[in-house]
Amino acid sequence: MNIHGLRLFHQVALTGSYTKAAALLHISQPAVSSQIKKFEQELGLPLFKQHGRGVVLTEFGSMLKEKADSFFTLEQHIEHFIDDYQTAKIGTIRVAATYLPANYLIPKWAAAFKQQHPAVNLVISTMNTSEAFAELQQYKADIAIYGGHVVEQPEEVAAEALFEDEL
Repeated sequence: MNIHGLRLFHQVALTGSYTKAAALLHISQPAVSSQIKKFEQELGLPLFKQHGRGVVLTEFGSMLKEKADSFFTLEQHIEHFIDDYQTAKIGTIRVAATYLPANYLIPKWAAAFKQQHPAVNLVISTMNTSEAFAELQQYKADIAIYGGHVVEQPEEVAAEALFEDEL
């Protein structure tokens, strides 16, 4: 099934007009009419019938509109879900940390983060530095926070110093 055709059909069904649908979709009215005709041919069923200067749905068109309403509502829900995940409004962040950061730095940071992003799940695991790098390399952790100097940092792991401790 042609999703573009379904989208055009849905917009015409919502507005009751090829012209209004074309204006909302920023395309020409003849292009909408042509695509709707192709969509009807693909389906083998008429979707609209003329009614004065506008169009009304056929029985099949009315049933298809209900399905399309659900489909495009779900599409919008998925788009919001992806956006929320990309902007860290939802999801899980896995942190691999060595003992000192895990016990003395991360709890305060995690509390502040959770206040701003309550729907994000934080999973904090305590381990040694080489285990933390292994977690990163195996995509089991999204970030690693470690204390001290690292002798063997893998090349594919980018590191950034947060601050220098006198001790």
